[in-house]
Amino acid sequence: FANLQRPSVEQFWLAQAERGVVAASAAIGNRLLVHVLRRAAAASGFLQRVNEDSAFVVCAYCACVLNSVVPLAIAALVAAADRVTVNGPLVVSWLFQVSWMCV
Repeated sequence: FANLQRPSVEQFWLAQAERGVVAASAAIGNRLLVHVLRRAAAASGFLQRVNEDSAFVVCAYCACVLNSVVPLAIAALVAAADRVTVNGPLVVSWLFQVSWMCV
């Protein structure tokens, strides 16, 4: 991510494409995770719907946390290597985007 005050047209479209790719990959990853969890829940023989729902809630929370923390940690590592920082507006924008995708 680049937080530029006055991006060129090319930088703007590259940033939009990057956001789209990240959003699509997180959404596809979440769909695959839900599919795997449904198959695992069906194969494990949950007899009560409450147990299955609570397992999905815990897994959804873990997926949301992983989707929000891991990319920020990678961005912080890359920023530290380049001697730059990850600024607040980018972090807030990323966390909002991840929360919106996981809803």
